[in-house]
Amino acid sequence: MNKPERPYEIEIHIGAGNIQGIISSLVEIERCISENESRGSLCNPHDSVSGSPSSGWNFQLRRTETKDNEEYFQQIEKYISVTSHNNDCAATAQEPSPLEPTNLSTE
Repeated sequence: MNKPERPYEIEIHIGAGNIQGIISSLVEIERCISENESRGSLCNPHDSVSGSPSSGWNFQLRRTETKDNEEYFQQIEKYISVTSHNNDCAATAQEPSPLEPTNLSTE
């Protein structure tokens, strides 16, 4: 079973010489996404890269197949029930540990 996905996901990589460079990169990423969204030019996936002497970044924004948050929460409920059931099955199917005491009686 696939892990639940929100309708939009983003992967970001930022490299900087100091914390201010990280902050500036985050502001630039927000501006880039906002401008592309307002122009209607966000493709799926949307990749962007930028760099300067003090910092550089790249990100990929993608639209998943999940249509909205309601569907996302339904996916979570299903995922939890399936993984919980699988964990219960795995726990009952475990072999006894070789470190556990066993009855070696030969009666």
